[in-house]
Order: sequence, then C-alpha cells, then structure tokens
Amino acid sequence: MSHTAVTKLDKSINYFFGGIPNVSNSLISSQVQFQDLFKLDTKNNLWSLQATDPNTPSGRFHHTATILSDGKMYVIGGYSKDELVDMSQIYVYDTINAKWDVQTAGGKLPTARRAHVAVGTHDGKVIIHGGVNINYNVLYGDVAVLDTTQSQFVWSLKETKGAVPPARYSHTATMVGTNMLIAFGMY
Repeated sequence: MSHTAVTKLDKSINYFFGGIPNVSNSLISSQVQFQDLFKLDTKNNLWSLQATDPNTPSGRFHHTATILSDGKMYVIGGYSKDELVDMSQIYVYDTINAKWDVQTAGGKLPTARRAHVAVGTHDGKVIIHGGVNINYNVLYGDVAVLDTTQSQFVWSLKETKGAVPPARYSHTATMVGTNMLIAFGMY
C-alpha cells in the first residue's frame, strides 16, 4: 500500500517500489517501510525481485516514481524513517543495467512533502505537483520541475496562472501532450 507503480515506454515491463503493509494498525504500517523493487514482465507473466545495492533508497511510502525516455526511474520525496525525504535527494534506478544511483539536485528546491504526484516529459524533466506535510495540516498546490538532463539535476519552481486548482494530496496526474492534468485527491 502507498507504493509506486510505473511502466516502461514499451508497456511490457512494470516496476513497483516501496510502500507499507496493508494492515489495520496504522502504527505498525507506518513503522514498516518497504524498500523492495519488484519487476513485472507482462509479456512472460513473470515477477522478479530486483537486487539491492549500496545506493538503494531507504524504505518509503507516499513518494513518486517516474520513468523517463532514458529508461531510468526517478524516485522523489515521500516519507521514510519517521521524516519526510529531502527533495534534493533523487534516487535513480537504471532499468537497463539494474543499478541504483543517488543524485543531489540543486536549484530552487520544493518543500519536502509526501503524497504528491509526478509526471515525466519527453525532454528529460519530471514535473511534480501538490502533496502534504508530515502532519497532514499543510497542503501544497505548487508546481516544480526537475531537470535531469544537467550533470547536476536542477529544480525550478513554476508560477501557474489561470484557474489554479486548490492545493491537494493523494491525487492523480497524467501527461497529455505538453499538459499535466491533475484530478481528484484530498483538499
């Protein structure tokens, strides 16, 4: 529960990362945070647990994971070890070589958060929106862009105009052309 699921561009390989147990005792479920990465090959109906390495992220939930056209999965934010994950720490899983890496992003960092959404662009960027603080009492409605094409990843905060939706968390986002569509969520 509260894990991420992403699909490679060829749509036959899916990755599932992190999460917490689906138990009724919320104290137990928030203390156990998975750092497992599972791969599902839908052509061969085969599940496999990917090996961990020294750069594997700590167990977490309410994070985002986004696969870009470079075949890499970018894991951002979330909740781990009783705190929010620093938004400068970007975990990158190379789906071709099956290895984790960690990058430190610079620029104008978004506030640490959980339960936000993320989408990837065709030009190597990850766009995030929304989320909530650790105590669920501050909601975010901002938009930030992570540029992964630079030697050091760079965050930028974007000013939005028009009919700006209310701040929210646990919502959905989909990239349609050059537009990020958001829907639902808690606000």
